[in-house]
Amino acid sequence: MPPVCAGDLEECPPLEMDSFAFPGDPGDVGLVFETVEYHSSLGPMGAWLVPGSRSDRWAVHCHGWTAERRELIRILSPFHSAGFTSLVIDYRNDVGALRDPTGRHRFGLSEWKDLEGAVGHALERGAEEIVLTGCSTGAALVMAFLEKSPLAGAVRAIVADAPNIILADAIRLGYRDARATALMVEFGMWIADLRWKIDWDQTNFVARADQILQVPALVFHGSADQTVPISVSRQLEAKVPRLVELVETQAAGHVMSWNADPARYEGYLTRFLQKI
Repeated sequence: MPPVCAGDLEECPPLEMDSFAFPGDPGDVGLVFETVEYHSSLGPMGAWLVPGSRSDRWAVHCHGWTAERRELIRILSPFHSAGFTSLVIDYRNDVGALRDPTGRHRFGLSEWKDLEGAVGHALERGAEEIVLTGCSTGAALVMAFLEKSPLAGAVRAIVADAPNIILADAIRLGYRDARATALMVEFGMWIADLRWKIDWDQTNFVARADQILQVPALVFHGSADQTVPISVSRQLEAKVPRLVELVETQAAGHVMSWNADPARYEGYLTRFLQKI
């Protein structure tokens, strides 16, 4: 809790609101960690390494767009309890990280190469089984990696939270309350694709999920998500029902399923890790 300021409001120090559950690093949840570098096709990238009791069992964690490593702190304890060594990564276009050659975020279409570097780092350090996690657009990195990387065979399972894996649906949801007709939104998306080469088809990973996803997936999604519609996760479950376990959290917002009920979230995650 911040210190109480009993003086005049003008003399009180400013406060900052922070949406992350934990303010600093894995030490906030009692985990020993070190700051390390891994190498992607662009060059060195930063990460936290949280050693586990099993040097052959690793988890590589990807935060969402505009977020940062701290977003993943809340899920590290269940992985640590299951023996996993965790690597929580930065990737291109993060604050202080190397920039994508295009200068833009590519919603997984280039960032997956950084995840490939992180998985390669884990394999070099003795990993034999790898679980990938992705929050929001971090899940797009995971899906693109599984689709494109020759290292995808090392992945045993994935965990996704509010996965932004149909980018067009997230954009449409964002404009739902705007004074724009559906035709205007679709025309604007067409212009955006022409100008910035967004490639709406390629950023729809659900359409190809039956080809991409070959391992079990645990997916969390809040029913009140106003950034990525829960319909995306429902479509993923319907596309690959034999592999996808969808956990819906009532009234939870974007990437807020843990915040709504930490014990429930960690219970599902722990059982999933035990099962795989």
